[in-house]
Amino acid sequence: MRAYLTLVRREVGTFFVSMTGYAIIASVLLLLGFSFTDMLAKLNDDPHGAQAPMTELFYSTFYFWLILLLTAPVITMQRTARSSSASRVAWKSSRPSTRLRAL
Repeated sequence: MRAYLTLVRREVGTFFVSMTGYAIIASVLLLLGFSFTDMLAKLNDDPHGAQAPMTELFYSTFYFWLILLLTAPVITMQRTARSSSASRVAWKSSRPSTRLRAL
C-alpha cells in the first residue's frame, strides 16, 4: 500500500509542477461547470422533476464524455513521453560509444 501511495503522490504532484497540468485541471473544471449548468437547465425544463437519478443525468451529458475522451489520452501521452525520453537518455548513457557515433 505504501508503494501505491508513493506512486499516486508522484503522479498527482506532476500536475502541479508543469503548466500543462494546470491547463488540464482548468479545462476539466471548465467542462464540469458547463456540464453542471446543462444538467440544471434540463432539470428546470422538466415539469415533472427529475425522472432519473442524478448520476444518470450526469453521465448522459455531452461534457462528461468529452472530458473522459480527451483528458485520459492527454495525461497518458504526457507520462509516456516523459518516461520515453528518460529511458532514451538511460539507454544512450549505458551503451559504450566511440567518438564517431557521438557525432
